[in-house]
Amino acid sequence: MVAMSMVAVLVAAALVLDFGIVRLDRTQNKSVADSAVTAGMRGLDRGDARTHSFSGVCRALDFIKANKPALSSLSWAPCGDPVKLASICKWDDATTHASFTGSANGITVEIHSPYDLNSAGSLSWEEEQLGSLVADRLTNQDSCNHLSVVVRQTRQPGLGSLATDSDMTTAVRSVGRVSETTLDDQPVALLLLERTACDAVVVNGSNSFVRVLANGNVPGLIHSDSTGELCTGNDRILMGDHPNGIIARSASNGPGLIRVRAVGTTADVHAYDSATNVVAEGGVVGPGPLVSRHPVDMRYMVAARDAIADYELQAATAGVGWTTRNCNAPKAQLEGVTGKLWINCGTNAFNTSGVTLSASQVFFDAKTVSAPNLAMPNATHVYVRGDTSTNGNGISVTGSSFSMGSGSSNATCPNTTTTPTLTRARLIIGAGSFSSNPSSTVKLCGTTVVLRGGVTGGCVPALPGTAPSDAVTCNGRISMSGATDWTAPNSVAGQATPVDWLQFEDLAVWVEANGAHDMGGGAAMRLSGVFFLPNGEFKVHGGANQDVRNSQYIARRFRADGGSVLELQPNPYDVIGVPALTGFMLVR
Repeated sequence: MVAMSMVAVLVAAALVLDFGIVRLDRTQNKSVADSAVTAGMRGLDRGDARTHSFSGVCRALDFIKANKPALSSLSWAPCGDPVKLASICKWDDATTHASFTGSANGITVEIHSPYDLNSAGSLSWEEEQLGSLVADRLTNQDSCNHLSVVVRQTRQPGLGSLATDSDMTTAVRSVGRVSETTLDDQPVALLLLERTACDAVVVNGSNSFVRVLANGNVPGLIHSDSTGELCTGNDRILMGDHPNGIIARSASNGPGLIRVRAVGTTADVHAYDSATNVVAEGGVVGPGPLVSRHPVDMRYMVAARDAIADYELQAATAGVGWTTRNCNAPKAQLEGVTGKLWINCGTNAFNTSGVTLSASQVFFDAKTVSAPNLAMPNATHVYVRGDTSTNGNGISVTGSSFSMGSGSSNATCPNTTTTPTLTRARLIIGAGSFSSNPSSTVKLCGTTVVLRGGVTGGCVPALPGTAPSDAVTCNGRISMSGATDWTAPNSVAGQATPVDWLQFEDLAVWVEANGAHDMGGGAAMRLSGVFFLPNGEFKVHGGANQDVRNSQYIARRFRADGGSVLELQPNPYDVIGVPALTGFMLVR
């Protein structure tokens, strides 16, 4: 009996010993996987607030090799490829997906970025069946913000072979998540998207200045994406033209910030024209990452697509469900409609003088809207079919006035920096430009303008962060040379939310057309909000009667001339801040 009992005791002890070793393997591997994911998440960020999948996977692999001696022999060719390491993850582009699998000494490691928590491989993990985690899977479009590490280890049983000949395998998984966001306490007054050429910011004339002032303890910030590789001779990315022509003011918590991608590269000499002309107060002009249009796209691209699709849907209805009036209808008939008003002009322009429309929604089915002294104080949605020709106009204001939005009946638009607007308005121009001449007045209160450009879909790129292009087919530009009072919707006094951004909170204009857009001309000018012209040059010029402090310009290039003294001091809550990866956390 003792002998028989000893056999049972020895088998039990062997199993306890083997399973204890396996349990220790699992604990150690989980600790290594968690730490590797943490390192890999940091590796995703290469300073431009984008997720770089290969960089993250390679950083995680480096950590595993350094902290798990049994795996120190692992290697992966992409970790030595600068092009791969710099590639930005796109959830719908498999060429940007990084997946590593390697084995050594009975241990297999898998590292993936992106990682889809809804995929079959992910769902095979037991914890994914927990109800508390189901809602945290997000969508496959969020997979680029995930990095996973799986460690599997197989051992042959020792004394446990008395009970079984099967290998003993453990598997652990760790998943990390980052968030693409913006640091809203670091508003970029000027974000220039030109990537290779010079003349990103040009100040022309001794009486012209671009000054980005500090806002409280937040220093002024200017950023240029240009590497300067196409610059030649005396070309410069930032042309201050004269002392303090371009200046970013310091604040209590730091110097003024001017960042240029060319700084620190072979094209450094082309970054700016003079240390006295381009001044980061309290500091120096320094290097910066590729920011691109990505932070704007992430905030407003869905809203822009929705607005353009809404225009195209309304245009296709040809007035069904609207109150229809002919182009030359008497003023009383036009002004008496309070709901949805469709004005049918065919191929003609709408030019009835002195009309104040009461409608909340107006569709101008007209080649051009050129009506003198046109007012729409109650309008929240205005659509203009416009002119599809190369130099055609959607709205042309000549020697008169054009106004819309809540508060537009006042002498000036409400000051949205102190009093949030109660309503938001949007103006969608199907084709053609929005222009005014020097003797005219344009008043857009709490209003977002979207230029569709005469092209289905409005030339909005398929993916966020697309580089500027000269090949954009959209027509239509912004050209205001008269008095302009333009404030973006600003219904939220503090930090807005994604729900607000879907309603264009803080966005003044979205226009994809390339070429030159301009504002100014010596008349009074008041601008507030985000002005987004990613493929074009935006020129603000003329006169001293300007209030543009609470505005932000995101364009391919920016120019100030004609005696312009442009002082920018954007409220961090009303503009887009420096992009960043934040929220580094383990979620599995």
